[in-house]
Amino acid sequence: MSTKELKAKTEAKEHKKTKRASYEYTPLKDCVVGTDQTWNFYAVVLDATFPHKSFRSDRFVCQMRIADPNSKFDSDGIVQHCTLMFFARRFEDLPVSQRVGDIIRVHRAYVQEYKGIKQFTSNIFFNSSWALFSPNQVAKTKAALADGNNFRPFVYFGKSFSFERSEHKIITACREWTAKSFQKHKVLNERYITKLTDVPVAGGKKEDDRYYDVDLQVKVVQVFKLDDYSSEIRVVDASNQVWFCQVLNLKYKYLKEGQYVRIRSATLEHHEKYNEGRSFGFKQYSNILSLPAQSLLVKDMAVDEKKVINDLEKALLTQEQTIMHPVIISRPQKREGDLTNLDKILSYTEAPEGARFLTRFTVVSVYPSAENLIQIQNTKTSALRENKGALKKDEKHVLSVVFLAEDYSTASSNQFAKIHLTEGAAQSVFFKGVKIDDLLKKKATRDRVHFALKQIERFNVWIEGTVAVNKRGQLELVETELKEY
Repeated sequence: MSTKELKAKTEAKEHKKTKRASYEYTPLKDCVVGTDQTWNFYAVVLDATFPHKSFRSDRFVCQMRIADPNSKFDSDGIVQHCTLMFFARRFEDLPVSQRVGDIIRVHRAYVQEYKGIKQFTSNIFFNSSWALFSPNQVAKTKAALADGNNFRPFVYFGKSFSFERSEHKIITACREWTAKSFQKHKVLNERYITKLTDVPVAGGKKEDDRYYDVDLQVKVVQVFKLDDYSSEIRVVDASNQVWFCQVLNLKYKYLKEGQYVRIRSATLEHHEKYNEGRSFGFKQYSNILSLPAQSLLVKDMAVDEKKVINDLEKALLTQEQTIMHPVIISRPQKREGDLTNLDKILSYTEAPEGARFLTRFTVVSVYPSAENLIQIQNTKTSALRENKGALKKDEKHVLSVVFLAEDYSTASSNQFAKIHLTEGAAQSVFFKGVKIDDLLKKKATRDRVHFALKQIERFNVWIEGTVAVNKRGQLELVETELKEY
Protein backbone atom coordinates (compact mmCIF):
# COMPACT_ATOMS: atom_id res chain seq x y z
CA MET A 1 0.00 0.00 0.00
CA SER A 2 1.38 3.38 -1.04
CA THR A 3 1.91 6.23 1.39
CA LYS A 4 -0.89 8.15 -0.29
CA GLU A 5 -3.36 5.26 0.07
CA LEU A 6 -2.37 4.72 3.72
CA LYS A 7 -2.91 8.41 4.47
CA ALA A 8 -6.34 8.37 2.77
CA LYS A 9 -7.38 5.27 4.75
CA THR A 10 -6.25 6.87 8.04
CA GLU A 11 -8.15 10.07 7.28
CA ALA A 12 -11.28 8.05 6.46
CA LYS A 13 -11.06 6.28 9.84
CA GLU A 14 -10.62 9.57 11.67
CA HIS A 15 -13.56 11.09 9.82
CA LYS A 16 -15.71 8.10 10.75
CA LYS A 17 -14.77 8.52 14.42
CA THR A 18 -15.51 12.23 14.53
CA LYS A 19 -18.61 12.19 12.33
CA ARG A 20 -21.66 13.20 14.36
CA ALA A 21 -24.27 10.48 14.63
CA SER A 22 -27.61 11.26 13.02
CA TYR A 23 -30.62 10.26 15.12
CA GLU A 24 -34.16 9.58 14.07
CA TYR A 25 -36.75 10.46 16.72
CA THR A 26 -39.92 8.41 16.94
CA PRO A 27 -43.26 9.46 18.48
CA LEU A 28 -44.05 7.44 21.61
CA LYS A 29 -47.09 5.81 20.00
CA ASP A 30 -44.96 4.45 17.15
CA CYS A 31 -42.33 2.78 19.36
CA VAL A 32 -43.10 -0.93 18.93
CA VAL A 33 -43.35 -3.16 22.00
CA GLY A 34 -41.77 -6.60 21.99
CA THR A 35 -38.71 -6.03 19.78
CA ASP A 36 -35.01 -5.84 20.53
CA GLN A 37 -34.81 -2.49 18.80
CA THR A 38 -33.85 0.61 20.76
CA TRP A 39 -35.64 3.92 20.29
CA ASN A 40 -34.79 7.60 20.32
CA PHE A 41 -37.52 10.03 21.31
CA TYR A 42 -38.51 13.39 22.76
CA ALA A 43 -41.18 13.59 25.47
CA VAL A 44 -42.73 15.93 28.02
CA VAL A 45 -42.20 15.07 31.72
CA LEU A 46 -45.49 14.79 33.62
CA ASP A 47 -44.15 13.29 36.85
CA ALA A 48 -40.80 12.11 38.19
CA THR A 49 -39.28 10.52 41.26
CA PHE A 50 -36.03 11.85 42.66
CA PRO A 51 -33.07 9.63 41.68
CA HIS A 52 -32.35 7.12 44.46
CA LYS A 53 -30.70 3.81 45.26
CA SER A 54 -32.71 0.82 44.12
CA PHE A 55 -34.22 -1.38 46.83
CA ARG A 56 -33.42 -4.52 44.81
CA SER A 57 -29.92 -3.94 43.43
CA ASP A 58 -26.86 -1.71 43.66
CA ARG A 59 -28.14 0.48 40.80
CA PHE A 60 -29.56 3.98 41.06
CA VAL A 61 -33.00 4.45 39.56
CA CYS A 62 -35.40 7.18 38.49
CA GLN A 63 -38.95 6.83 37.18
CA MET A 64 -40.89 9.30 35.03
CA ARG A 65 -44.30 9.58 33.46
CA ILE A 66 -44.10 11.06 29.98
CA ALA A 67 -46.25 12.05 27.00
CA ASP A 68 -45.69 13.81 23.68
CA PRO A 69 -47.73 15.92 21.21
CA ASN A 70 -49.15 12.72 19.69
CA SER A 71 -50.55 11.42 22.99
CA LYS A 72 -54.34 11.15 23.25
CA PHE A 73 -56.65 12.58 25.92
CA ASP A 74 -59.58 10.79 27.51
CA SER A 75 -63.03 12.32 28.04
CA ASP A 76 -61.90 13.89 31.34
CA GLY A 77 -58.95 15.65 29.72
CA ILE A 78 -56.34 13.27 31.17
CA VAL A 79 -53.49 12.48 28.81
CA GLN A 80 -52.47 8.90 28.02
CA HIS A 81 -48.98 8.54 29.44
CA CYS A 82 -46.03 6.16 29.22
CA THR A 83 -43.50 5.38 31.92
CA LEU A 84 -39.75 5.82 31.61
CA MET A 85 -37.27 3.97 33.83
CA PHE A 86 -33.63 5.01 34.16
CA PHE A 87 -30.92 2.75 35.61
CA ALA A 88 -27.37 3.92 36.37
CA ARG A 89 -24.33 3.03 38.43
CA ARG A 90 -24.07 6.52 39.92
CA PHE A 91 -26.61 9.00 41.28
CA GLU A 92 -25.18 11.87 39.22
CA ASP A 93 -25.78 9.98 35.96
CA LEU A 94 -29.56 10.28 36.34
CA PRO A 95 -31.81 13.22 35.37
CA VAL A 96 -33.38 15.39 38.08
CA SER A 97 -36.66 16.86 36.85
CA GLN A 98 -38.58 19.15 39.22
CA ARG A 99 -40.88 20.87 36.77
CA VAL A 100 -43.96 19.46 35.06
CA GLY A 101 -43.39 20.23 31.39
CA ASP A 102 -39.64 19.64 31.23
CA ILE A 103 -38.71 18.20 27.83
CA ILE A 104 -36.55 15.10 27.87
CA ARG A 105 -34.61 13.58 24.98
CA VAL A 106 -33.63 9.93 25.31
CA HIS A 107 -31.31 7.90 23.07
CA ARG A 108 -31.30 4.09 22.82
CA ALA A 109 -34.15 3.07 25.11
CA TYR A 110 -35.92 -0.30 25.07
CA VAL A 111 -39.70 -0.52 25.22
CA GLN A 112 -42.04 -3.09 26.73
CA GLU A 113 -45.48 -3.14 28.31
CA TYR A 114 -46.09 -3.20 32.07
CA LYS A 115 -49.62 -3.42 33.51
CA GLY A 116 -51.09 -2.25 30.23
CA ILE A 117 -48.87 0.84 29.98
CA LYS A 118 -46.00 1.28 27.55
CA GLN A 119 -42.75 1.40 29.54
CA PHE A 120 -39.38 2.59 28.26
CA THR A 121 -36.11 1.49 29.87
CA SER A 122 -32.97 3.59 29.60
CA ASN A 123 -29.79 1.83 30.78
CA ILE A 124 -27.35 4.68 31.40
CA PHE A 125 -24.67 2.25 32.58
CA PHE A 126 -24.73 0.62 29.13
CA ASN A 127 -25.14 3.03 26.20
CA SER A 128 -28.30 5.08 26.71
CA SER A 129 -28.24 8.86 27.25
CA TRP A 130 -30.55 11.75 28.04
CA ALA A 131 -30.85 15.55 27.93
CA LEU A 132 -33.34 17.89 29.63
CA PHE A 133 -34.67 21.06 27.99
CA SER A 134 -36.68 23.90 29.50
CA PRO A 135 -40.42 24.01 28.70
CA ASN A 136 -40.11 27.78 28.36
CA GLN A 137 -38.40 29.95 25.80
CA VAL A 138 -35.18 31.03 27.51
CA ALA A 139 -33.79 33.67 25.17
CA LYS A 140 -35.73 36.77 24.14
CA THR A 141 -33.29 38.92 22.12
CA LYS A 142 -32.66 38.36 18.43
CA ALA A 143 -28.95 37.73 19.05
CA ALA A 144 -29.71 35.07 21.68
CA LEU A 145 -32.33 33.48 19.44
CA ALA A 146 -29.88 33.34 16.56
CA ASP A 147 -27.33 31.74 18.86
CA GLY A 148 -29.71 28.85 19.56
CA ASN A 149 -29.92 29.40 23.33
CA ASN A 150 -33.58 28.36 23.32
CA PHE A 151 -32.67 24.87 22.19
CA ARG A 152 -29.79 24.03 24.50
CA PRO A 153 -30.38 21.53 27.31
CA PHE A 154 -30.02 22.87 30.84
CA VAL A 155 -28.52 19.51 31.89
CA TYR A 156 -27.50 16.33 30.07
CA PHE A 157 -25.67 13.05 30.59
CA GLY A 158 -22.05 12.88 29.49
CA LYS A 159 -19.26 15.33 28.72
CA SER A 160 -20.93 16.72 25.60
CA PHE A 161 -24.10 16.39 23.56
CA SER A 162 -24.95 16.30 19.88
CA PHE A 163 -27.74 18.37 18.41
CA GLU A 164 -29.15 18.91 14.96
CA ARG A 165 -31.09 21.87 13.67
CA SER A 166 -34.03 19.62 12.78
CA GLU A 167 -34.56 19.04 16.51
CA HIS A 168 -35.59 22.69 16.96
CA LYS A 169 -38.93 21.81 15.44
CA ILE A 170 -39.50 18.90 17.85
CA ILE A 171 -38.70 21.00 20.94
CA THR A 172 -40.93 23.83 19.73
CA ALA A 173 -43.79 21.37 19.16
CA CYS A 174 -43.37 19.98 22.71
CA ARG A 175 -43.40 23.49 24.20
CA GLU A 176 -46.50 24.51 22.27
CA TRP A 177 -48.27 21.27 23.19
CA THR A 178 -47.48 21.78 26.89
CA ALA A 179 -48.70 25.39 26.93
CA LYS A 180 -51.94 24.68 25.06
CA SER A 181 -52.77 21.33 26.69
CA PHE A 182 -52.41 22.51 30.30
CA GLN A 183 -54.56 25.57 29.60
CA LYS A 184 -57.29 23.51 27.93
CA HIS A 185 -57.16 20.21 29.87
CA LYS A 186 -56.24 18.99 33.34
CA VAL A 187 -53.70 16.64 31.68
CA LEU A 188 -52.70 15.04 35.02
CA ASN A 189 -54.88 12.59 36.89
CA GLU A 190 -56.01 13.78 40.33
CA ARG A 191 -57.40 10.41 41.39
CA TYR A 192 -54.51 9.70 43.74
CA ILE A 193 -54.05 13.25 45.03
CA THR A 194 -54.77 13.47 48.77
CA LYS A 195 -56.30 16.58 50.33
CA LEU A 196 -54.33 17.96 53.26
CA THR A 197 -57.35 17.43 55.51
CA ASP A 198 -57.21 13.70 54.68
CA VAL A 199 -53.47 13.21 55.20
CA PRO A 200 -53.70 11.90 58.82
CA VAL A 201 -55.95 9.04 57.63
CA ALA A 202 -54.61 8.38 54.12
CA GLY A 203 -51.00 8.57 55.31
CA GLY A 204 -51.50 6.45 58.43
CA LYS A 205 -49.83 3.22 59.48
CA LYS A 206 -50.20 -0.02 57.55
CA GLU A 207 -50.56 -3.38 59.24
CA ASP A 208 -46.79 -3.91 58.98
CA ASP A 209 -46.21 -0.63 60.90
CA ARG A 210 -45.00 1.15 57.77
CA TYR A 211 -46.74 4.27 56.52
CA TYR A 212 -48.64 4.95 53.33
CA ASP A 213 -47.17 7.51 50.94
CA VAL A 214 -49.46 10.34 49.85
CA ASP A 215 -49.29 12.59 46.80
CA LEU A 216 -50.27 16.24 47.31
CA GLN A 217 -51.20 19.16 45.07
CA VAL A 218 -50.57 22.40 46.95
CA LYS A 219 -49.51 26.03 46.81
CA VAL A 220 -46.23 27.03 48.48
CA VAL A 221 -47.11 30.10 50.53
CA GLN A 222 -43.85 30.44 52.47
CA VAL A 223 -40.26 29.25 52.10
CA PHE A 224 -38.32 30.02 55.27
CA LYS A 225 -34.57 29.39 55.24
CA LEU A 226 -33.58 27.79 58.55
CA ASP A 227 -29.87 27.58 57.73
CA ASP A 228 -27.57 27.04 54.75
CA TYR A 229 -28.79 23.47 54.38
CA SER A 230 -32.52 23.38 55.05
CA SER A 231 -35.72 25.41 54.83
CA GLU A 232 -39.23 25.04 56.18
CA ILE A 233 -42.02 25.37 53.65
CA ARG A 234 -45.64 26.19 54.39
CA VAL A 235 -48.23 24.77 51.98
CA VAL A 236 -51.99 25.06 51.51
CA ASP A 237 -54.46 23.36 49.16
CA ALA A 238 -58.11 23.63 48.11
CA SER A 239 -59.20 22.23 51.49
CA ASN A 240 -57.81 25.49 52.99
CA GLN A 241 -55.65 23.69 55.52
CA VAL A 242 -52.00 24.61 56.12
CA TRP A 243 -49.23 22.05 56.59
CA PHE A 244 -45.46 22.31 57.10
CA CYS A 245 -42.41 20.34 56.06
CA GLN A 246 -38.65 20.76 56.00
CA VAL A 247 -36.76 20.52 52.71
CA LEU A 248 -33.09 20.39 51.78
CA ASN A 249 -31.97 23.60 50.05
CA LEU A 250 -29.66 21.82 47.63
CA LYS A 251 -32.27 19.24 46.65
CA TYR A 252 -35.07 21.76 46.11
CA LYS A 253 -33.06 24.84 45.13
CA TYR A 254 -35.67 26.02 42.58
CA LEU A 255 -38.58 26.02 45.04
CA LYS A 256 -40.16 29.48 45.36
CA GLU A 257 -42.99 31.10 47.28
CA GLY A 258 -46.17 31.33 45.23
CA GLN A 259 -45.55 28.18 43.20
CA TYR A 260 -48.24 25.55 42.71
CA VAL A 261 -46.60 22.15 43.02
CA ARG A 262 -47.19 18.42 43.12
CA ILE A 263 -45.49 16.68 46.02
CA ARG A 264 -44.78 13.06 45.24
CA SER A 265 -44.63 10.56 48.12
CA ALA A 266 -45.03 12.67 51.24
CA THR A 267 -45.01 10.62 54.45
CA LEU A 268 -45.99 10.84 58.10
CA GLU A 269 -43.24 8.40 59.06
CA HIS A 270 -41.19 9.93 61.92
CA HIS A 271 -43.73 12.77 61.96
CA GLU A 272 -46.71 11.05 63.62
CA LYS A 273 -46.20 12.95 66.89
CA TYR A 274 -46.35 16.23 64.96
CA ASN A 275 -49.80 15.56 63.49
CA GLU A 276 -51.36 18.28 65.63
CA GLY A 277 -48.79 20.67 64.20
CA ARG A 278 -49.55 19.35 60.69
CA SER A 279 -46.06 18.36 59.57
CA PHE A 280 -45.02 15.74 57.02
CA GLY A 281 -41.71 14.47 55.68
CA PHE A 282 -40.20 12.82 52.62
CA LYS A 283 -38.78 9.50 51.45
CA GLN A 284 -35.53 9.22 49.50
CA TYR A 285 -37.47 9.02 46.24
CA SER A 286 -39.90 11.86 47.06
CA ASN A 287 -39.96 14.83 44.73
CA ILE A 288 -41.55 18.27 44.35
CA LEU A 289 -42.52 19.34 40.82
CA SER A 290 -43.83 22.80 39.96
CA LEU A 291 -46.97 23.01 37.83
CA PRO A 292 -47.28 25.27 34.76
CA ALA A 293 -48.49 28.67 36.01
CA GLN A 294 -51.17 29.03 33.30
CA SER A 295 -52.75 25.63 33.81
CA LEU A 296 -56.31 24.46 34.41
CA LEU A 297 -55.11 22.54 37.48
CA VAL A 298 -53.92 25.79 39.08
CA LYS A 299 -57.12 27.66 38.20
CA ASP A 300 -59.23 24.92 39.80
CA MET A 301 -57.37 25.25 43.13
CA ALA A 302 -59.60 27.78 44.87
CA VAL A 303 -57.41 28.71 47.85
CA ASP A 304 -58.51 31.41 50.31
CA GLU A 305 -54.85 31.94 51.10
CA LYS A 306 -54.97 35.31 52.86
CA LYS A 307 -57.62 34.33 55.41
CA VAL A 308 -56.14 30.88 56.08
CA ILE A 309 -52.64 32.24 56.70
CA ASN A 310 -53.97 35.13 58.77
CA ASP A 311 -55.95 32.74 61.01
CA LEU A 312 -52.96 30.41 61.39
CA GLU A 313 -50.53 33.16 62.36
CA LYS A 314 -53.04 34.72 64.73
CA ALA A 315 -53.44 31.35 66.48
CA LEU A 316 -49.65 30.92 66.75
CA LEU A 317 -49.16 34.43 68.15
CA THR A 318 -51.95 34.13 70.73
CA GLN A 319 -50.87 30.75 72.11
CA GLU A 320 -48.86 30.68 75.33
CA GLN A 321 -46.60 27.83 74.17
CA THR A 322 -43.38 28.34 72.24
CA ILE A 323 -44.04 29.15 68.60
CA MET A 324 -42.61 26.18 66.67
CA HIS A 325 -43.11 27.51 63.13
CA PRO A 326 -41.69 30.84 61.90
CA VAL A 327 -44.19 33.71 61.81
CA ILE A 328 -43.23 36.70 59.66
CA ILE A 329 -45.08 39.44 61.47
CA SER A 330 -43.98 42.27 59.21
CA ARG A 331 -43.42 42.50 55.44
CA PRO A 332 -42.77 45.28 52.92
CA GLN A 333 -45.65 46.27 50.65
CA LYS A 334 -43.47 45.71 47.59
CA ARG A 335 -40.90 42.95 47.77
CA GLU A 336 -37.94 43.62 45.47
CA GLY A 337 -34.85 41.47 45.05
CA ASP A 338 -33.59 38.45 46.97
CA LEU A 339 -33.07 38.17 50.72
CA THR A 340 -29.62 39.05 52.06
CA ASN A 341 -28.59 37.52 55.39
CA LEU A 342 -27.34 39.73 58.23
CA ASP A 343 -23.85 38.22 58.23
CA LYS A 344 -23.36 39.37 54.65
CA ILE A 345 -24.79 42.83 55.36
CA LEU A 346 -22.52 43.29 58.37
CA SER A 347 -19.51 42.24 56.30
CA TYR A 348 -19.98 45.31 54.10
CA THR A 349 -17.86 47.51 56.38
CA GLU A 350 -17.78 50.37 53.88
CA ALA A 351 -21.28 50.18 52.42
CA PRO A 352 -22.16 53.55 50.86
CA GLU A 353 -24.90 55.74 52.28
CA GLY A 354 -28.26 54.69 50.89
CA ALA A 355 -27.22 51.08 50.15
CA ARG A 356 -30.34 48.93 50.53
CA PHE A 357 -30.80 45.28 51.42
CA LEU A 358 -33.90 43.10 51.70
CA THR A 359 -33.46 40.98 54.82
CA ARG A 360 -35.33 38.88 57.36
CA PHE A 361 -34.45 38.90 61.07
CA THR A 362 -35.71 38.03 64.53
CA VAL A 363 -35.48 40.50 67.40
CA VAL A 364 -33.63 39.54 70.57
CA SER A 365 -34.20 42.82 72.35
CA VAL A 366 -35.88 46.20 71.82
CA TYR A 367 -34.87 49.52 73.32
CA PRO A 368 -35.81 52.01 74.59
CA SER A 369 -38.97 50.94 76.42
CA ALA A 370 -42.43 51.68 75.04
CA GLU A 371 -42.69 54.70 77.36
CA ASN A 372 -39.64 56.33 75.77
CA LEU A 373 -40.21 55.67 72.08
CA ILE A 374 -40.68 59.34 71.24
CA GLN A 375 -37.42 61.26 70.92
CA ILE A 376 -36.39 64.62 69.51
CA GLN A 377 -34.48 64.75 66.24
CA ASN A 378 -32.49 67.57 64.68
CA THR A 379 -33.78 67.81 61.10
CA LYS A 380 -30.42 69.03 59.79
CA THR A 381 -27.99 66.64 61.51
CA SER A 382 -30.44 63.75 62.23
CA ALA A 383 -29.04 63.62 65.76
CA LEU A 384 -31.40 62.31 68.46
CA ARG A 385 -31.90 63.39 72.06
CA GLU A 386 -34.29 62.45 74.87
CA ASN A 387 -37.78 63.88 74.79
CA LYS A 388 -37.13 66.47 77.49
CA GLY A 389 -37.92 70.13 77.30
CA ALA A 390 -39.46 72.15 74.51
CA LEU A 391 -38.63 71.73 70.83
CA LYS A 392 -35.88 74.00 69.56
CA LYS A 393 -35.32 75.35 66.08
CA ASP A 394 -34.92 72.59 63.43
CA GLU A 395 -36.22 69.92 65.83
CA LYS A 396 -39.21 67.59 65.70
CA HIS A 397 -40.66 64.62 67.55
CA VAL A 398 -39.91 61.23 66.03
CA LEU A 399 -40.64 57.61 66.89
CA SER A 400 -37.27 55.92 67.45
CA VAL A 401 -36.67 52.21 68.17
CA VAL A 402 -33.54 50.06 68.04
CA PHE A 403 -33.86 46.33 67.32
CA LEU A 404 -31.07 44.02 68.44
CA ALA A 405 -31.44 41.52 65.60
CA GLU A 406 -30.10 38.16 64.44
CA ASP A 407 -30.82 35.50 61.83
CA TYR A 408 -29.52 32.00 61.07
CA SER A 409 -26.24 33.42 59.70
CA THR A 410 -25.34 35.25 62.92
CA ALA A 411 -26.91 33.01 65.57
CA SER A 412 -24.00 30.57 65.86
CA SER A 413 -21.44 33.39 66.23
CA ASN A 414 -23.51 35.22 68.84
CA GLN A 415 -23.29 38.31 66.63
CA PHE A 416 -26.10 40.86 66.58
CA ALA A 417 -27.05 43.69 64.28
CA LYS A 418 -28.43 47.00 65.50
CA ILE A 419 -31.30 47.98 63.22
CA HIS A 420 -32.79 51.44 63.78
CA LEU A 421 -36.38 52.43 63.09
CA THR A 422 -36.94 56.19 63.00
CA GLU A 423 -40.23 57.66 61.80
CA GLY A 424 -40.86 61.41 61.69
CA ALA A 425 -44.16 61.54 59.84
CA ALA A 426 -47.40 62.34 61.64
CA GLN A 427 -48.43 58.67 61.39
CA SER A 428 -46.23 55.60 61.79
CA VAL A 429 -45.81 53.27 58.81
CA PHE A 430 -44.38 50.37 60.82
CA PHE A 431 -46.98 50.57 63.60
CA LYS A 432 -49.85 50.97 61.17
CA GLY A 433 -52.39 53.60 62.21
CA VAL A 434 -50.41 54.83 65.23
CA LYS A 435 -50.06 58.63 65.40
CA ILE A 436 -46.97 60.21 66.92
CA ASP A 437 -49.04 62.72 68.91
CA ASP A 438 -51.14 59.91 70.36
CA LEU A 439 -48.00 58.17 71.59
CA LEU A 440 -47.14 61.35 73.49
CA LYS A 441 -50.60 61.86 74.97
CA LYS A 442 -52.56 58.59 75.09
CA LYS A 443 -51.77 55.61 77.32
CA ALA A 444 -53.94 53.31 75.18
CA THR A 445 -51.75 53.99 72.15
CA ARG A 446 -48.58 53.35 74.16
CA ASP A 447 -50.07 50.08 75.46
CA ARG A 448 -50.87 49.00 71.90
CA VAL A 449 -47.29 49.67 70.76
CA HIS A 450 -45.89 48.00 73.89
CA PHE A 451 -47.92 44.84 73.12
CA ALA A 452 -46.64 44.83 69.52
CA LEU A 453 -43.02 45.11 70.70
CA LYS A 454 -43.52 42.22 73.13
CA GLN A 455 -44.82 40.08 70.24
CA ILE A 456 -41.81 41.06 68.13
CA GLU A 457 -39.45 39.84 70.85
CA ARG A 458 -41.01 36.36 70.98
CA PHE A 459 -39.11 33.30 69.76
CA ASN A 460 -39.64 32.49 66.06
CA VAL A 461 -41.29 35.83 65.27
CA TRP A 462 -39.60 37.51 62.31
CA ILE A 463 -39.48 40.84 60.51
CA GLU A 464 -38.90 41.05 56.77
CA GLY A 465 -38.05 44.42 55.33
CA THR A 466 -35.59 46.65 53.54
CA VAL A 467 -32.71 48.12 55.54
CA ALA A 468 -30.63 51.05 54.31
CA VAL A 469 -27.35 52.60 55.46
CA ASN A 470 -28.15 56.07 56.88
CA LYS A 471 -25.96 59.20 57.20
CA ARG A 472 -24.39 57.94 60.43
CA GLY A 473 -23.49 54.57 58.89
CA GLN A 474 -26.24 52.77 60.80
CA LEU A 475 -28.70 50.23 59.46
CA GLU A 476 -32.12 51.83 59.17
CA LEU A 477 -35.35 49.85 58.66
CA VAL A 478 -37.05 51.79 55.87
CA GLU A 479 -39.66 49.58 54.22
CA THR A 480 -41.93 47.22 56.17
CA GLU A 481 -45.14 47.32 58.16
CA LEU A 482 -46.65 45.12 60.86
CA LYS A 483 -49.50 42.89 59.82
CA GLU A 484 -52.92 43.40 61.32
CA TYR A 485 -54.51 40.26 62.75
